[in-house]
Amino acid sequence: MMRALYGQAQALPASLFELGISPHINASIIITVLLILPKDLLPFTWANRLRDARKEGKAGEALINDRINYLALLFAVYTAVHKALELAPYALYSQGFVLQTALALVAGSFMIHHCANTITAAGVGNGSTLVICMGIITEYASTLHQVLVGLESSVLPLWQLGALLLGYLGLLLFTV
Repeated sequence: MMRALYGQAQALPASLFELGISPHINASIIITVLLILPKDLLPFTWANRLRDARKEGKAGEALINDRINYLALLFAVYTAVHKALELAPYALYSQGFVLQTALALVAGSFMIHHCANTITAAGVGNGSTLVICMGIITEYASTLHQVLVGLESSVLPLWQLGALLLGYLGLLLFTV
């Protein structure tokens, strides 16, 4: 869907899931750090409310998750608009391109987050960690493919390609 908007620019790295889960991870890290800061460093009422919410059980956890989602939305919108503006010169139809692309990127990010939450709720494991791990494994497969293509075309000496191949396979086995 996204590539169709770019016309002849098929080499551009653009995907509905371009943002991934990173806006949610960043928002979660920021909220977590803000919650552990002393009250003297962050004397805002909303910060005190979030600190108190940690002690309220499920209701407090829901409030913190809501704030994380709002902050993730802000991060996702900012990043999506930046990416859309970066891709705008390559668009076939420039009218409404930035808005449509930004909305699609934000929707993709929240779909990944929803999938991660569903995985966690089903008890399969930590959904965010599994999504990140899948991204790493996918990147390893792409790199492995490039190494094998390099081996076939003899761009590098055979021993260097063999060392790279063993290194990547070792990393893959280590992460799994």
